[in-house]
Amino acid sequence: VCGSAVVSLKVMEADPMNIAHCPYGIFVADRDGEILVGYRNYPEGPMQEVQALLENIVKEALGS
Repeated sequence: VCGSAVVSLKVMEADPMNIAHCPYGIFVADRDGEILVGYRNYPEGPMQEVQALLENIVKEALGS
């Protein structure tokens, strides 16, 4: 994913304990024909940049 390494470095430099949130993931599930796509919610602060990255990936994948 373009930019993910840059974002990872940034959040790890802000707080090395942010490594606890790795790996970042996106899930896809089929519930009775309804496709769900999402990602984990991350804490306030630097990890919001990771959350925004994942949100943009999901939106792009869904064509939103």
